Amino acid sequence: MALTMTKEEREGFLADARVAVISVAENGRGPLVVPIWYSYEPGSEVRIITGRTSRKGKLLERAGRYY
Repeated sequence: MALTMTKEEREGFLADARVAVISVAENGRGPLVVPIWYSYEPGSEVRIITGRTSRKGKLLERAGRYY
């Protein structure tokens, strides 16, 4: 089984309805690791979907990135 995907395979995989897991740094604690909905259209960026006022949303805004 190959462990790599072509660009077309990656885009097709990401474009399907899926739930991802992200990790966001949190000062003084371990990272917050949570499931999250996302959307993707081939050729664009991955967009995550969460409430801005949730703990996850606040940490994402503060950190400016996720893993």
